[in-house]
Amino acid sequence: MSGVPRLAWSIAREVVPLYAVGFLLFLLLSTTDLMSTIAGFMLRSQTPPLLALEFYVNYLPTILGRILPAAVVFAVLIAFGRMAKDSEFKAIAAAGVRPLSMLWPLGVIGLVVTGLTFVNANVIAPDSNVRMLSAWYRMYNSVPQVPNEKRYAHREGDSFFYAGTVQTDPKVATKALLQGILVQQTGVTYTASTGSWDAARQTWTLDGYWETRDGGSPTYVPQPREFKQGDVLRPATKPPEQLGLAQLRAKAADTSQDVRDLRAARFELYRRFADPFAALGFALAAGALGLLLPNRAWAFASVVLLILGTYIVWSLMPQLVRVGSISEMTAAWLPSVLLLLFALGMSWRLR
Repeated sequence: MSGVPRLAWSIAREVVPLYAVGFLLFLLLSTTDLMSTIAGFMLRSQTPPLLALEFYVNYLPTILGRILPAAVVFAVLIAFGRMAKDSEFKAIAAAGVRPLSMLWPLGVIGLVVTGLTFVNANVIAPDSNVRMLSAWYRMYNSVPQVPNEKRYAHREGDSFFYAGTVQTDPKVATKALLQGILVQQTGVTYTASTGSWDAARQTWTLDGYWETRDGGSPTYVPQPREFKQGDVLRPATKPPEQLGLAQLRAKAADTSQDVRDLRAARFELYRRFADPFAALGFALAAGALGLLLPNRAWAFASVVLLILGTYIVWSLMPQLVRVGSISEMTAAWLPSVLLLLFALGMSWRLR
């Protein structure tokens, strides 16, 4: 058994440099379109090179979430293909070393990449997404959109307040613009296209409204109308992909928000923990297939299909969460769990 640690070290020395090569290759392939788009901006809009570089650098963490696990597959396939070609696997088997002993070094590498992917997703990417969006608006010579809340609803006594959009005033935290307004009281309903919310005075003001009483026809009143409304005006939060882990946990626990926003926050929170484990699954699956399938072409084709299937499931989950067809936790963990189960099943055959 003294040869097993040396074998593990040999496999690691073979795979790690190839991982760096695969990482750079996938990075180049993934950012070719991005670089051409940035070059177009620089030519058309006279975008300063430093601003273009700022946008590119801050866009990278989003791409790295996919590249870091995928490069593991590249490294394992190339390394095991070279070892099979040189008959090293036959020599290892002749020495009495079990094939399963060649997988645990890949598992260690997969766990290291899992940690890197987790740090990227939870520490680096959220702030980078904020800076990337800021650079994008400056490249377009436009101003960022004012944060807003969609589908606000609040009941207070016998009154019901609804606004399609609540747009917070960035300069005055206690004021907001309202659009698509409905105020319902006993026996009468008021609707308006626009209005305002003054949380300091605890009022809603409709700029001009339609009044509909029970059994009557709608009547338009051009004058403003004020309603008392005591809810607290909460500034709209950033999108889930721009939130750090602590902020995301708070948003995922806020049941007062719209159910679709709540689902999106919970799904993003669970995915921050689940997605990094794809690196471990890819490492074990690629290694097991490389050892089980003597034909390198078949091994390569099998792993490509495995990656494709994983990413199809991964991209389908947000749509199912959005319509409430699957729980947020199940949707977030399903791709990585299926991949890990497949990898463990293939590894079991190497006993």
